Amino acid sequence: VIHFWASWAEQCKQMNEVMAELATQNTNVVFLSVEAEEIPEISHKYEIEAVPTFILIKNHQQIGRLNGAHAPELTKLVLLNKEKPAGSMNVQSLPTGVITLYSELIGGLDIVKEMAQEGELGSVLPVQETKQSLKDRIKATINQSKVVLFMKGEPSSPRCGFSRQIVQILSESGVSYSHFDILTDEEIRQGLKKYSDWPTYPQLYVEGELIGGLDIVKELVQAGELVETLKG
Repeated sequence: VIHFWASWAEQCKQMNEVMAELATQNTNVVFLSVEAEEIPEISHKYEIEAVPTFILIKNHQQIGRLNGAHAPELTKLVLLNKEKPAGSMNVQSLPTGVITLYSELIGGLDIVKEMAQEGELGSVLPVQETKQSLKDRIKATINQSKVVLFMKGEPSSPRCGFSRQIVQILSESGVSYSHFDILTDEEIRQGLKKYSDWPTYPQLYVEGELIGGLDIVKELVQAGELVETLKG
């Protein structure tokens, strides 16, 4: 369990106490903390947009993600997914800024930065692989209706500025659409970026085909082509 935190965020301090308690109760789980702003290479890799954020890793794959200070949800995720690692290490005894991976010491900030500069960091960090079943799920979600918006949050309560803008544009167009909150499904969130070869959100699809993100939608509005594009 990786906790991405920041020293200025009070909720992170509270969750550090939760992590310490969970570490005491679950000695077969490795808990570690990464100060998000001090090691931006790792924060960018895991798309950390706010703190605290918790990443769960198992068998070299990312299996879960929790955004925000939700102690009960974190506890539930840990209990559902815990598994004894290959070795054991008292991570609480390590100095701040040290990174471990599956109980093996990687190093501190200087080592991590050197690995990032030499292009070696990605080879040692776990990545989430796209499964065949995930591809089928993505296809089904893309084709759930004629117009589908993949966004952060709900149309009634977007959780990022870009999603808020595209929802407003679509509402003004008068064209009906369905949506999918990518924050509720980490597999879809990561898998769709590979499937569509489009690295950011929101993403808009019409009849199963990618139209683009907010910039493309704005260009269609300026050209007077948005409604025609949405109607197919």
